[in-house]
Amino acid sequence: MYTLPSTVLFATLSIVGFILLIKSITRLTAIYATAPKVEWIAQSPACYFDLRDPGIYEISVIRPSLFGVIPKQIPFEVLDRQAEKSIAVENYNFLLSGSRDMSGNRIVPIAEFTIDQPSTFRLFNPANDDFNQTDKLLIRPKVGITGVFSILAVVFSGILFIGGSIVFIITLVKP
Repeated sequence: MYTLPSTVLFATLSIVGFILLIKSITRLTAIYATAPKVEWIAQSPACYFDLRDPGIYEISVIRPSLFGVIPKQIPFEVLDRQAEKSIAVENYNFLLSGSRDMSGNRIVPIAEFTIDQPSTFRLFNPANDDFNQTDKLLIRPKVGITGVFSILAVVFSGILFIGGSIVFIITLVKP
């Protein structure tokens, strides 16, 4: 049998879990959904785009199909058009990571580059024939470990909210 202090404790855990769940979902949305991104057809030889925030950006392939080899070691060239300087692009050797968007498309990071100031950029894709007709390229900020921690925060706060709510309801029913 549960006592009044345990009922208050589980109600508090449920409320704290709910508040943390809302905050962690908001943070996760800010990281993945509202981050600036540039998307275009992968068979296009060049793309012009603006980036306002300094940082590390990933070049990813968006492929609608579940299967198929994603091209790697593409010799991308990124040019800062305002400073008229080339920016180094590092290709990923292993294409093991990836995700899916809401449409079920595979998103596989294949390279990254770093910018230190806002500017207008040009990405040249000399291997545009290596891509399928439906492939797209995506440039977005690299999320890294922040994304992993945000996902774990959603899971933890969800468990806290649901678990606290269930035990709170059980304490109110009193068999």
